[in-house]
This record gives sequence, structure tokens and C-alpha cells, in this order.
Amino acid sequence: MSTIWQSGHRRMTLVKWQMSTRPDMNLFVERVVLAGPIEIV
Repeated sequence: MSTIWQSGHRRMTLVKWQMSTRPDMNLFVERVVLAGPIEIV
């Protein structure tokens, strides 16, 4: 989960981290947004 602070408003985004490969076969960590951002009241 990631929390983003912006102009005094709180938001939350649900993310998934996964290992992926680039076309040149290098590994990297990919961030996939599953939901959000949503306002937290």
C-alpha cells in the first residue's frame, strides 16, 4: 500500500509489487496499481 499526501488531502492506492523482465532480459521490480487512489476522510 502506498499513501500519497497532496494539498492536505490524504489518498491511498493499493499496489502490487512483482518481479518482471525487460525485452533485454534484465530483471526489475514492477509496481502495478490495483485500485485507487481513493480519498481518506
